[in-house]
Amino acid sequence: MVGLEELAMLDHVLWLRSGEAAAQRLHCAQSTVSRRNTETLRCFGLEMLRENGEWELEGDQTLLRMERQVHQMHAMQLALSRI
Repeated sequence: MVGLEELAMLDHVLWLRSGEAAAQRLHCAQSTVSRRNTETLRCFGLEMLRENGEWELEGDQTLLRMERQVHQMHAMQLALSRI
């Protein structure tokens, strides 16, 4: 299982197309983003490849999607418990 911070770093690189832009947005060093993304991708057995200027994930993304769902469900449970 990876944390929200690791998922955010991966998503920011995919959305912003740049590790440097992701690092600026997340207020950390680009090397931190790169290191954490490498570990996150390894955990899920994925690779990130650049194609036509866009980062794309290669491999079976089932576990990554399930991890995102776990985090979303947890966030919803927290929100509901505060009502």
